[in-house]
Amino acid sequence: MIKQLRFKNIRGIRSCIAIFLLWLFPVFVFSQPNWLKVEKRNEQFPSDQYITALSFNTYPDQTSLTRVMNELKNDAYGSLSQSILVSVQSNSISKASEINGTVEKEFVQNVLAKSMVELVGVEQDTWIDEKKMIAYMFCYLEKEKLLKHYSNRFQEGLTQVQQALDLGLEFKHKGKNTEAIKSFQLAMTGLQDAGNIIAVIRSLNSQFDIDKFYQLQQLVRQQLAEIKLSESINAQEAAGLLVYLLSIQLEQANVVLYPFTFENTTIHSSFSLRFKELLTAAMLQNKHFKPVEASSSGQQNLILRGSVWEEATKLKISCSILAQDENQVLAAAEAFIPIDWLKSNGYEWKPANLEDVLKEMVSMEDLQKSSNDIRVEIFTNKGNYNLLFVENETMDLFVKVNHECYLRIIYSFADGTKTLLLNNHFIDPSLVNRIYRIGESFECAEPFGVERLDVFASTVEFPPLKVNNMNGYQLIDESTEEILKRTRGFKVKQSEILKGESSIVITTMKK
Repeated sequence: MIKQLRFKNIRGIRSCIAIFLLWLFPVFVFSQPNWLKVEKRNEQFPSDQYITALSFNTYPDQTSLTRVMNELKNDAYGSLSQSILVSVQSNSISKASEINGTVEKEFVQNVLAKSMVELVGVEQDTWIDEKKMIAYMFCYLEKEKLLKHYSNRFQEGLTQVQQALDLGLEFKHKGKNTEAIKSFQLAMTGLQDAGNIIAVIRSLNSQFDIDKFYQLQQLVRQQLAEIKLSESINAQEAAGLLVYLLSIQLEQANVVLYPFTFENTTIHSSFSLRFKELLTAAMLQNKHFKPVEASSSGQQNLILRGSVWEEATKLKISCSILAQDENQVLAAAEAFIPIDWLKSNGYEWKPANLEDVLKEMVSMEDLQKSSNDIRVEIFTNKGNYNLLFVENETMDLFVKVNHECYLRIIYSFADGTKTLLLNNHFIDPSLVNRIYRIGESFECAEPFGVERLDVFASTVEFPPLKVNNMNGYQLIDESTEEILKRTRGFKVKQSEILKGESSIVITTMKK
């Protein structure tokens, strides 16, 4: 029986302004620049050497031009950050490799957020089309400069980890175990931050030497194991241990807990929900932390995120506490649970369709890359990160684009079935850079699993897909490869086609 959608329907410029803009935006191009054309831009700024972002919009009058240019700059910087994150995620999913027996995917621990990406050495050009009243902002970043910056940060981070480790060993030798544990945990937090830096570095240079990281990581884990502060016999003990290890690194704080994900994916499981409950209970018994909801107002809230990692006989649980803007790791900890205990107690820590989901994600990355000249944002009423909806919860879908375009939205179910939610829907200039709601609210209903929502944008209409209409939905009768070829790879007789895309993964499950 073919699966149905389970989310039910419930003009010119005065010289003074030009001079002002020249001061405000130092690199100002008065003739049409080469980077305005895709082929010239790619030739001058090849993707293997640069990360680029083009942002543009109309300006209603001369007095609003400065505001528009600032908006374009912010948008372009956001696109650069997003490009780096996409590169990190693509590298971690499709290029995982064995190094000294350790799977490299470990370095994306789901705490790397856009706000944590540092844009160093960004250069910019601007151009204004006075006749059409369109302002353009082009930003570019040389990958080699970014790599040098992150490499320096990495080495500085390892130095701090070594210092914390040495201090911990000194305390341990003197019999000061409490101080030793705190120092070892500070080293662990430094390793977590270094791991995120590695994720960026390896997306820029896959041969970057990280042997020193492995050595320090092993030494820190060894010291924690020797004082019996990593192994747990069950999930409740692991939750208590993590809360304790985090509490010795931080003072009192309100903390928003998010369900943990499986490895370097954004996928949840039944264990995710249960472990969140155990962490909440452990925090309520600890005077350092107060678990609060994400919408809680008042004091500044910290963020607790984590992931579980499958090893031979153990499940490693790794977590980090982040600042509210998620731009800094404040504390980190890890614990281990025997896999035999999880199995005997009926816990599932990864979805049954995980292999199919990962293959789908690799396929999405392997085919032709979108130019991403159009910035597309897709999100739900729960945001667009680590999305988990349980039975009867309501989900609202929203999209935001930075240019008038046509949208194609495809929803992929856990069993591989795909439905065309929106096709060649035109976003006119009045809706640009505004949050646009897709349809009505949806209610989470069975069957449940890991699913994906892909949004594609183009300045020309998309060619048709083969679909079968069933129960009010357009089920797509084509493979993922064919869908992407028709959506990303189409060609028309037009010198300039702007495209962009975005996707989110959603886990749905029973209460």
